[in-house]
Amino acid sequence: IVSFVLMAIILAHIYIGSVGMEGAYDAMGTGDVEEQWAREHHSLWVEEVQAKQERLSSESATPAE
Repeated sequence: IVSFVLMAIILAHIYIGSVGMEGAYDAMGTGDVEEQWAREHHSLWVEEVQAKQERLSSESATPAE
């Protein structure tokens, strides 16, 4: 009985991680996710990437001395 429960949990996990969540299957293939998806699931990561982009853009905008 326990093995059937574990198999059901594993299959549900695979389903949710691939087909069940919109954009997840495409992200596995390309490595790219939509910004809205990233905000909903990994907001700290989005903030980190945005801070890095802002820092890089401000560094490139300052003239060399």
